[in-house]
Amino acid sequence: MNWKDSEFYFAHLPTGPIGKLFSKAENPWDPLCRLRVAIELHFEKLESTGTLKTQPDLILDPLEQLKEGGYFIKESQVLEADFIDTELFIAVGQGTLLEAGATIKNHTIIGNNCEVRQGAYLRGYLYLGEGCVAGHATEMKHSILISHVEAGHFSYIGDSILGSYINLGAGTKISNLEFRSLEQKAQGILPEMSMHLEGKKVPIGLKKLGAIIGDGFEAGCNSVIAPMAFVGKECWLYPNQTLLKGVYPAKGKIKSIESGLSLRL
Repeated sequence: MNWKDSEFYFAHLPTGPIGKLFSKAENPWDPLCRLRVAIELHFEKLESTGTLKTQPDLILDPLEQLKEGGYFIKESQVLEADFIDTELFIAVGQGTLLEAGATIKNHTIIGNNCEVRQGAYLRGYLYLGEGCVAGHATEMKHSILISHVEAGHFSYIGDSILGSYINLGAGTKISNLEFRSLEQKAQGILPEMSMHLEGKKVPIGLKKLGAIIGDGFEAGCNSVIAPMAFVGKECWLYPNQTLLKGVYPAKGKIKSIESGLSLRL
């Protein structure tokens, strides 16, 4: 399955361990399977080059009540230098705006010139490339946003990969968990997700998977993207619509609820 040559390929990949996730991937979701390891390798590289924990004019409160550890932003500011915490695996690039009231949990890399607005909740195992926006009341976890992805208002992004120059209208939700039976919920069971590709059932290696979205995607306000939606470059999802599980070719205009094409990656 040569997905890298398809309409889902990302034109502007990160450098370092995060970028290598894509160069070695056989399936579109593979980078998520090893994201935690890649983030830790990123910080190991920082330590090996002598980069120390720094807090340049950054006012943060450790959140001891958070099991995994993290920071609560006490005062809004634009970073004049990189912030790096090699203990919690948190890095924030210079030029990034951190607004008071945002939360950043461990295993999070935020690039240069991003915006983390008031009330944003970054739950960790997360990569935000240059120019990304995590807006008010927006929650993100275990995802890769390659660059210039804007989720400015009331959004959720879980277990997903988003390319570059993407805008999610207010209220856009990318769901990451399929329906479960009563028995599964009572026992706390999260079945491993799988997909049917070329007539074969292919295990993904994840219990949660949101969407894989190509460069230039536009989502209208209050749109919902179902788990395992594969969206080609420059697609438009009109407001108040649901994008169901499936594959959507590049430059499509989705104006009403419909399922994707048969999975053909």
